[in-house]
Amino acid sequence: MSFSELLMTDSVATLLQNYCHDHAYSEVVVLCDSNTQVHCFPHLQKAYKHIVMPAGEQYKTLREAEKIMDQLMALQCSKQTLLVNLGGGVVTDMGGFVSSIYKRGIPFINVPTTLMGMVDAAIGGKTGVDHAFAKNIIGSIYHPKAVILDLKFLNTMPAVDTLLSFAEIFKIAIIADAQLWQTLVQNPWPSPNSEALKAIVKSAVQNKIHLVEQDPYDASVRQLLNFGHTYGHAYESYVLNQGSSTSHADAVLWGMRQEIALAVHLGILDKDKALTMLNGLNQFDFPSSQWQPDFNALLPFLMADKKNSQHTIGFSLPIDLGQGQIQIQVNVQQLKNCYSLPII
Repeated sequence: MSFSELLMTDSVATLLQNYCHDHAYSEVVVLCDSNTQVHCFPHLQKAYKHIVMPAGEQYKTLREAEKIMDQLMALQCSKQTLLVNLGGGVVTDMGGFVSSIYKRGIPFINVPTTLMGMVDAAIGGKTGVDHAFAKNIIGSIYHPKAVILDLKFLNTMPAVDTLLSFAEIFKIAIIADAQLWQTLVQNPWPSPNSEALKAIVKSAVQNKIHLVEQDPYDASVRQLLNFGHTYGHAYESYVLNQGSSTSHADAVLWGMRQEIALAVHLGILDKDKALTMLNGLNQFDFPSSQWQPDFNALLPFLMADKKNSQHTIGFSLPIDLGQGQIQIQVNVQQLKNCYSLPII
């Protein structure tokens, strides 16, 4: 990988200790949240200095990033300090963002502990925090020195969270890898310790790495990975704005269903292929989204999306199983006309 080492292991403690020793950092500080401090930090088997942030998307803010930097300064961390981000997407996004701006850049590695983090958030260098009105609107592209994957961390997660995280794997399959799609539908809900899951994770990661290496700064083909995220981020921002919360995976699932339907109504995706995609998602028996926002209530969050151009809203949409199209600009009236309409 051009920008990060990808290291898969069955012993994260040994690998991390060897990695830190080989690279001779001045010191190592672990960033975790209140959940991974309890369930994952002990697996590192060493008393690293560590910083604990509150768990939850609602804490992915500039204020919390400032608190992390306060603690880095209190620990007298230098430009040669390695920050190890131990957690799901919130931790890796926050830790990467802080690393990109603290002393104008310090090295960091990601140790994702959720399936979502392993196949998406921890890889590719996208970092950031949320604004009160939009997700990930503040951030940078700053690549980790390494990403360490140890699937045993999935045993620390509630089963429903791991199930929901398959949303990002389905995203990659639908938009970029028809063979991965077949593997998914033939192996619904593989167990965390199974060889099937290891193969699925490896394939999903390789797909993302392939796109990132071609387009590290998200200017072209990497934008395929935005499938499900225009509607998904708007949905997530809407729910947060209601004073509630939802998982990123749930938002992406909701977004993919909306965007599959949109692709059909725009005439770029065959109805039968769309139904195949939706039936595959249904086969995994994902929990139903709790919110079904009115289009006018969702629109301000759609308009805040960073992929937009003037008065149109930007999408990456499937055109076939394993194929997608980027930079599709859709006007508001088009979206409103087909919002929540059935495919058939």
